[in-house]
Amino acid sequence: MLDIRQAGSIANDSRNDEDATRASAYGWVTFVTPILLTAYLVVFAATVLNGLPFQNRRAESLVSWGASYGPLTLSGQWWRLISSPFLNFGIDLFVNMVIFLNVAAFLEVALGGVTMLALFMFAGAAGGAVSLAWHPQMVSAGPAGALFGLVGALGAFLLCHRHSVPRERLTGPGRGAALLVFYTILVGLANPSIVDLAACIGGLSAGLFGGLVVARPRVRSGEQQQN
Repeated sequence: MLDIRQAGSIANDSRNDEDATRASAYGWVTFVTPILLTAYLVVFAATVLNGLPFQNRRAESLVSWGASYGPLTLSGQWWRLISSPFLNFGIDLFVNMVIFLNVAAFLEVALGGVTMLALFMFAGAAGGAVSLAWHPQMVSAGPAGALFGLVGALGAFLLCHRHSVPRERLTGPGRGAALLVFYTILVGLANPSIVDLAACIGGLSAGLFGGLVVARPRVRSGEQQQN
């Protein structure tokens, strides 16, 4: 018969493996991911219907839609750090959404929809803040910081649960992460002024930090008593 301490230890063992087990069951049964995807498509369609070109948009044209612009953001319109990641400069939207769908769906199953959403928003805002500090006079828009944040969170999760997730379950998110890096490098080489490196670094750092916080294994009760 198990005593109370043993039962508590077993319960904590089960909770320690909960995130990894959910990731092992990775599939397309998600809720928050398709809602965010739909939000991106709706915003993009709204901008097109209101006269913005389908591609090669001027950054200044996105300011009225919520893009971050130093003089406005620093004057109290901090909400632009939240709204700017939902804007896109053109048909790169579809590349971004492929990346998002692969990485976000995995993290939603692994960590939960609310946690994935919080990481996404936190990384997007952090990327925008770093971009703002780096070049405060430039218009900043696009999901680069948020996407790199999800990749950072993915790396943090795999670091914490590297022995628990089957490799075949990593095909989708791994492909998404690789596509993000490849596409960023490709666009950066073709037109360096388009890539907001500050937002990428800020978002990646925030996602990695946030991912380590939410994905780290829980301390077992037996270990707490020993310490």
